Amino acid sequence: MAIRDKYGNRVINAEGQQCHSVFDYLAPSGDPARPLAYNVSGSVELVKTTPPGTPVGSGVLNPSLYQFLFGVYETLWLLGGHVDGTPSAVMPSGNIAIGSVTCLVDYPTSINLPKVDRLAFTTIGSSAGETRFAIGLVCDQRTRVGITMDAAPGVIMRNPATGTVGLLNEGANGVAAGFGLQLLQGSPPSAMPLQVRNEFAELAANMRASREYVVRYVRSSAVTQPGIVESAVVFTFDYQ
Repeated sequence: MAIRDKYGNRVINAEGQQCHSVFDYLAPSGDPARPLAYNVSGSVELVKTTPPGTPVGSGVLNPSLYQFLFGVYETLWLLGGHVDGTPSAVMPSGNIAIGSVTCLVDYPTSINLPKVDRLAFTTIGSSAGETRFAIGLVCDQRTRVGITMDAAPGVIMRNPATGTVGLLNEGANGVAAGFGLQLLQGSPPSAMPLQVRNEFAELAANMRASREYVVRYVRSSAVTQPGIVESAVVFTFDYQ
């Protein structure tokens, strides 16, 4: 059993009172008697722990075996209670019926951006060459799908919060330097955070869903070098 925060990100190292996983943050309440407030939300999920090919079975969850407690980091204080009292806890229960989902994905294996003059990038953070592409998915059952994008092996992660990755062989002979590639999503497009879950679609059975994305050049350094720009990202779907 695992737990995800309200953004869909898996909470890791969630064990013991000194764990350094962050689920959410306390905020000012405006009440002098109770200066801190919280309103947390998230989701729990089943995780397969056996090797590929090993079948899994349906059954009943025993809530006493799967408990998540929520506390304030390094204080020994638990939300809604304390160590020796009745703490706040999430205890999943119910009947689990195992099903299977088959999905087919279509996407461009390569995306060609236009040639752009280096003089178009006047300052660090300036961008050009916006190019659109789409990723499509069809599943044989109704399912909610998330997508996580990350830099491919050999590619430096420039800034995951702004969706920016570095270049392959940056600065080598004939290869550009001082630039990155930025991914965007939505309409109007905004930076797509990398290494975190982003919502893809709520799919109906056997109905294709498609999301459009944008990739563009972005200047990342005061010193630049013209040349070939090449990079790569990988994406991973999760199904709920």
